[in-house]
Amino acid sequence: MKKVLLPLLLLVSGVAVAQRHHVRYSQSKCCMHKEVCCFKPEFRFMAEAGLQTSNRYEFQTSLGAKVLPILYVGAGVGVYHDADATFTSIPLYGHLRLLHPTRGIVRPYVDVRAGYGGSVEDNFSGGFYWSNSVGLEVKRLYFGVGYSRQTYYHTNGNPNYGSRKGVRERCVGEGLTLRLGYSF
Repeated sequence: MKKVLLPLLLLVSGVAVAQRHHVRYSQSKCCMHKEVCCFKPEFRFMAEAGLQTSNRYEFQTSLGAKVLPILYVGAGVGVYHDADATFTSIPLYGHLRLLHPTRGIVRPYVDVRAGYGGSVEDNFSGGFYWSNSVGLEVKRLYFGVGYSRQTYYHTNGNPNYGSRKGVRERCVGEGLTLRLGYSF
């Protein structure tokens, strides 16, 4: 529960600060922060690859917009592969990114994704997908470190259990993730 509450609290507080900052500067006629006063939503397409501990790989894309200078909101689709379990899923997720405002080209960020990963394997079924990370964005290139979790179910086809479908076992693929991506 704490893993969910901390990123959610950071996200809500960041949005509140960004909104207050945006309203305060957009009402003044002479604005020192032109990027806030004259801000227009910017559509973005993001593509990234991730390497997770325990022999797991991710490739994800996201389409969305920077709705505030520090907030990106989007939706994405990806491929999650667990080589040890020979499991592959296609997660569909909502994507939020909170960027720290800086004057340079390097901007730290906090990234949160949540959704559902559907399986492409016959003896697996999908489940909840969650990923969060922190990192640095340098111009349009970004890299980060985070935690990803994919819940899935494995059906054992052993007829000794008295069922044609077998026994359904809950599995979790989780671990530390290194990410590298580019924003178009």
